[in-house]
Amino acid sequence: MSNYVLNKALKLILKIFLIAIILYFVGIQLSNNIDVIKNYQWSIDPLWIIISIIAHLITLLSFSKVWCFLISGFGYDVPLKYAFKISYITNLGRYIPGKIWPIFGMAYYAKKIKIPEQTAIASWTIAMLFALPSAFFVVFAGMLIKPGFVEFLLPDEYKAIFYIFALFTFLTSLILIIKPKTVFKLYNFLLRLLKKSEVNFKLSPLLALKIFLGYSVCWIFYGISFYFLLKSLGPAIGIDIFRPIIIFVLAYQIGYLAFFAPGGIGVRELVLTKGLSPFFGDVAIGVSIVARIWNLIVEIISALIALIIKIDNEKS
Repeated sequence: MSNYVLNKALKLILKIFLIAIILYFVGIQLSNNIDVIKNYQWSIDPLWIIISIIAHLITLLSFSKVWCFLISGFGYDVPLKYAFKISYITNLGRYIPGKIWPIFGMAYYAKKIKIPEQTAIASWTIAMLFALPSAFFVVFAGMLIKPGFVEFLLPDEYKAIFYIFALFTFLTSLILIIKPKTVFKLYNFLLRLLKKSEVNFKLSPLLALKIFLGYSVCWIFYGISFYFLLKSLGPAIGIDIFRPIIIFVLAYQIGYLAFFAPGGIGVRELVLTKGLSPFFGDVAIGVSIVARIWNLIVEIISALIALIIKIDNEKS
């Protein structure tokens, strides 16, 4: 067996092991509180569920619109419907270990609208450069609005790391907006080191600000749609709109950055459980699992919509 195959096998075993540990802890919490969850006085409101799903779909459409802004920096004018198709027909690939399958899917469908594969992959990378800092920027801004929330979410030993990361995120965001050309000179330098072709991406500070604010608004909408879901469950009494935005966006990003966990499964649930426990008590683990199902349902709906959308040169 070659070293390459052995390394791939070891990495796969490690990912499976880490996922198993995370799911074990989620399972333990669910098992310990299953009676509380079953006996809780749920008051499901179908109208709020529908509103949350519609808000969620609008959020996904908004993310696609921001990608349209971004791809214009490469000189392409992509209709919103094609951006949605490219983004969400491959979105379910996030649940395959490795996080790379959506990139390949995006490259495949981008070629159908005459966008080169390398440009499509570069646009995904650049989207992450904006989407991650903007998400954490929303989280940190929310925590400023609701001071003291970080003290609850984080143990004392991690607070200093949190504030350092907050400062780093703020500075990264400023550099992306004020000096985008410098960022992409560095990006092209890294591509040259990897012996890859440079990316011709024209990004003015105004377009950078537009993309950054666009992603920030999308994350806020995402959190609001989650808030609507909480309202549909009935027991979300006393929770304001800010905390669900903070909790959901933070949980989503931590789950996304856990590369070993497909779709952030297990990791997102643990963070949501921690953040929601002051409002839902022992039922929080149940709410986090409901949120996972809700998210998956909307992603399936968006994938089905994306399948229906036809590219002009695509056969029916």
